[in-house]
Amino acid sequence: MRLTVLAAALTGLTVATPAAAAPPDNVEQQPGLDLFDIRTSEWVSLHFFAFHAARAMEGGDYGYTAVPLRPEDAALLENPTIAAEFAPLAEAYAPLLKGRLFRGGLFSVVKALTDPDAIDPEIRAPFDAFMPTYRRYFWARHRAFAELAKADLEAKLAAHGPALLAATAAELDATWGDSGYVAYLSPYVNWAGAFSNDNMLFFSATDENYSRHRLEMFVHETAHGSPIGDTIDPAAEAALAAAGLENDRFWHYLLFYATGRAAKRVLGDDYATYIETTGLRTHRGSKPWYDALEAVWDEHDTLEERAIAAAAMVAAQQDQ
Repeated sequence: MRLTVLAAALTGLTVATPAAAAPPDNVEQQPGLDLFDIRTSEWVSLHFFAFHAARAMEGGDYGYTAVPLRPEDAALLENPTIAAEFAPLAEAYAPLLKGRLFRGGLFSVVKALTDPDAIDPEIRAPFDAFMPTYRRYFWARHRAFAELAKADLEAKLAAHGPALLAATAAELDATWGDSGYVAYLSPYVNWAGAFSNDNMLFFSATDENYSRHRLEMFVHETAHGSPIGDTIDPAAEAALAAAGLENDRFWHYLLFYATGRAAKRVLGDDYATYIETTGLRTHRGSKPWYDALEAVWDEHDTLEERAIAAAAMVAAQQDQ
């Protein structure tokens, strides 16, 4: 009940955001740039900040990696006056700390920030009460991080976005469609640096790994959504079933590998992909799968065929 009320409360906390930049004149030769509406928002930023600040104050093990507060933010929350003003908002988030930001109730909270429905005054009160303090002490720095990341992403999209979108679609044997994507940049998001749901994307403006691979991972995260994302999981599940295997990450291996290949095609062979620089490519649990995908990828034309061949190779290796 508390979760539902909080989501409903945040529904009305919307702010005007700039309209998406007009696509270039030659957008038909550069497909995809008009799909994106990239934004910053003080309410979205406050949501993530409040969640992680409440998490830091509460402590404990919630089954996921905590996102540490930036030192300057942590220092401000040690100020007795600011801490007292933040306390009601932290209390509102306390029941939500075991949730996942990218699904279920917590996702409904952040989605409510852009949905103009009714507001529950009881739960809106701590947001309204803390927002002046947030604006005074936190938002200028948080906005600067977000705007810098937004400018960097938009520049990279202008330079390489159309080619990378086309290459990714080709690698996945899919099309992007025309449903569009809304992306928010914020200093705090989640431990992974980004998540997506319902063609709504949230990216960390400060996560080092995402900053280093901002364009690749923006396209990767976008591909989670419809229509491309709708094809990846069924292909993975069918391949696993045919091979008699179980792996709840195979669909993600497919996506990581495809977007990484596409990034190398567009940015150059010397580009180090996200899975390479983070060690995911050689991690004990994922390495056999990436090795198999690399071995079979060019021998097949469709995602389904590639998935089936890779799963069969992994199964054969396990039987040895």
